[in-house]
Amino acid sequence: MKNPLLFLILASSISAYGADALELKNGDFENGKQFWRGDGKVVTTKEGSKVLELKASERYGDEITQEVDMGKNTQCEVTLKVRSEGYTGNGLRIAMQRRGGGSTFGVRPVSTDGNWTDLKWVFSRNTPDEKFTFTLTPTMGKGSIQIDDVKITAASANSPNIKK
Repeated sequence: MKNPLLFLILASSISAYGADALELKNGDFENGKQFWRGDGKVVTTKEGSKVLELKASERYGDEITQEVDMGKNTQCEVTLKVRSEGYTGNGLRIAMQRRGGGSTFGVRPVSTDGNWTDLKWVFSRNTPDEKFTFTLTPTMGKGSIQIDDVKITAASANSPNIKK
C-alpha cells in the first residue's frame, strides 16, 4: 500500500471488528475499591502505590469481584501482579462465574519470597452468556496476597492455552 496511515486504519478496523473491547475498571486500585465488591482492603505499599490485599484463612478467605461484559469475545486473558505478605497456601483462585450458575476457574501459585510476580490466566467461554462475575480469592491458608494491575483483554491466537 502506498499510504501507510490508511493501512493502519484499515488493519485496526479489521481487528476491532473481530472482537469486542473488554473493560475491567480500577484494576490498579488507585481509586480504592471503586467498581469492586467484596472483602479485602486497599493498602499503600512502601513504594507508594495502592494495591489490594486479600487475607487467606483456613475456612473462608477474602474475595473480591467485578462484573465483566465479554461481548462477542469467546476468550479473554487475565493478567495481574501478585506478591505474598506472609502467605502460605496453594495460591490465588481466579474465576469467571456465569450469572445463571457455574464457573470456570484456575489456581495460580503465589511465590512466598515477597517479590511481585506476573500471573496470566486464559478464560474460554462455551456458553452464550456475555456477562460474568470476575472473582479473585486466596486459597485456604495463612497470611495475605497483594494484587495490582489487574487487566482483562481479548485473548489473541498467541496467548498461552489457546487452542489452535
